[in-house]
Amino acid sequence: MKIKYSKYGYANRFGDTLVFNEHLPKNKYLYQKALDHEQSHTSDKIAEDILIDFKYLVEISGKEWYEKIKFMLRHPLSLLQASPFWIYEKKIKIDLAVLIIYFIVGSFFIILSFLNQILRFLL
Repeated sequence: MKIKYSKYGYANRFGDTLVFNEHLPKNKYLYQKALDHEQSHTSDKIAEDILIDFKYLVEISGKEWYEKIKFMLRHPLSLLQASPFWIYEKKIKIDLAVLIIYFIVGSFFIILSFLNQILRFLL
């Protein structure tokens, strides 16, 4: 597996290449966490990768959240991690896992809003 560094984003896997923010190796704790997480991805089984990301979001420790937020505030271009669209090797890549997670979360809030309107109507 190859490792490359970028000014943008936090950490991603494209096929057999891991791409990390160029500043991430300076923080050994976050770098190791990101390395472990990205290596756990399959890069060819989208459903499995989505489950890996959901599991990560649920299991991430308070310390890791704190360190990650601190890192992203110090390096604002890492916030592009939240984008489902990437330019990698002069090609546009779409992170389907991120798009699907946005769809699921968005659907959840739409359903909550709809239920709220129904309850307001009934009460």
